[in-house]
Amino acid sequence: MALGVQSSAIQRLGVSGLSTVYLTGTLTSVVIRLTSGHRIKHVAPSLIILLGLIGGAGIGALLLGLAPPVVPSIQLATVEVVLAWARFSPRLRRPVATGDHPVRS
Repeated sequence: MALGVQSSAIQRLGVSGLSTVYLTGTLTSVVIRLTSGHRIKHVAPSLIILLGLIGGAGIGALLLGLAPPVVPSIQLATVEVVLAWARFSPRLRRPVATGDHPVRS
């Protein structure tokens, strides 16, 4: 389920070619774009995500070595912040259908 949430979050950002599920997918996307003549500014969002993934992995490993009991709390707090942001962000709200189509169960 977590991988599906990650994929859904990235798709809602509306930036194509990004993958949070696989670091190699994002890296491959960056390399393909750069070798096909795209400029750095067009690849910048993917590069920022790559740096974030690598930095997050490094910080996570450091925290795991220094304070293992704290790591799950940080992950839960991060998920709570993201869920709250998604819930209250007007940009992510979708209009609800008003009875045009019956709900199927």
